[in-house]
Amino acid sequence: MERKNKFGTAEIITQKEFEKLEGRFYVRCVACMSIFSDFASYIQGEKTMSSKQFFVSTPEDADYIIVLGCQVTDLAVLNDLNHIKELQQYNKPIYLGGCVAQRFDITLENTKRLDVIRNENHFINKISETPEIDYAKPFWVKNFKSSDDDFAQGNLFRNMTPIQIGAGCHGKCEYYTIKDTRGKYFESSIKEDDFIYSTENNIVLIADSPSINQIQNWCKLVLKKNKPISIRNVEPHVVVKCKNELLELSQNGLLYILHSPIQHLNQEALKDMKRNVETTMNFINLLPEFRKNKTKLATNIIIDYKNYDNPCFEKMKLLFDYVSWNPYWDGKWDLKKAQERWDKYFSDK
Repeated sequence: MERKNKFGTAEIITQKEFEKLEGRFYVRCVACMSIFSDFASYIQGEKTMSSKQFFVSTPEDADYIIVLGCQVTDLAVLNDLNHIKELQQYNKPIYLGGCVAQRFDITLENTKRLDVIRNENHFINKISETPEIDYAKPFWVKNFKSSDDDFAQGNLFRNMTPIQIGAGCHGKCEYYTIKDTRGKYFESSIKEDDFIYSTENNIVLIADSPSINQIQNWCKLVLKKNKPISIRNVEPHVVVKCKNELLELSQNGLLYILHSPIQHLNQEALKDMKRNVETTMNFINLLPEFRKNKTKLATNIIIDYKNYDNPCFEKMKLLFDYVSWNPYWDGKWDLKKAQERWDKYFSDK
C-alpha cells in the first residue's frame, strides 16, 4: 500500500500483505531490542499456528531476506544499507523493516519496505534462544565480543528475556523521530501470567518509552511476586514520577538494571534539545539512592551536539555503570556525509 508521512510517500508492505507471503525467510536485525522484540513476537507467535512461513538461520536457505534496520543516526542508516548490499549477493528478494523502512526520504535499490510486524500479545523467549533472527553485532563497538557480562560494551540487555509492554513515543525531543517511524503508539496489557510463569530471572521490560502508569503497575506486580526485573528506556521524568515505586523495588533487590536516557549533562544543551531540564537534574540527583541498593544504572548520551561541549565521560562513569553514545545527527539524509562521518568516528586513522 502507499503511505505518506513527514518524510514523503512510498509503497510499504503491510503486515496483512506480509502474512500472505509463503516460503522460507532469513531475518537479520541490525536495530535495537524494540525492533528485535517486534519481529520475535511475530515469529514465536507463528510457531503455535498453522503457517506456510518458515524462518531459517542462513540467507542461503531462504526464499526471502529481511533486514530490520535503524535510523537513529545517519551512521545507523549507512549500516543498514551496508547490510543490504552484502545480502544482495544471494539474489533473493530483500525487505527492509524497522524504523528505517518509514524513512521515505532514503532511496532503496531493489529493496521493498516492510511495515511494523508484531504480535502484541505474545510473550517473547530469551533473545539468545531465538535463532530465527540473526542479531547482528553492534557496529559502533570495535572488536565486539558476545558476553554473559551484561555491562561489556554492546551486551546490555542482549541476553535477557524481553517482555514487550509497548511501542512508539509521545515525546517532543527536537532530534527524535520515533513518533514518526515506530507506527501507532500502543501499550500492551500487563502480561501477568507470562511474568509469573516464566522460569527466567533476567527479564527486561521493553518499550520505546514506558509510561508512568505502566511503570507503576509493573512495580506493584514485581513486588507482589518478588521476582526481579530490569527496565529499558524509562525517560527521566517518568523515573522521577515513579521514584517511590522504583526505589522500593531497588531496596528489595528487585530492580537489577534501570536504563534511562539522559542525553546530556549540560542544562543549556538539554533545553535546546527540548528535553525537560528540571526532571533530568532531579533524576541525576536520585542516582545515589539506586546505587546504594545495588541497582545498576545505564544511560544514553548524545555527543557532538551542535556547539556544546560533550558530557564528561569520567563524570558519566561515576554516575552510571553503562553509557551508550550517539553522535548528533540533524535528521537530513545525505549518503556522502554519512560516509564521511563513518570515517570520522570509526576509522583507524
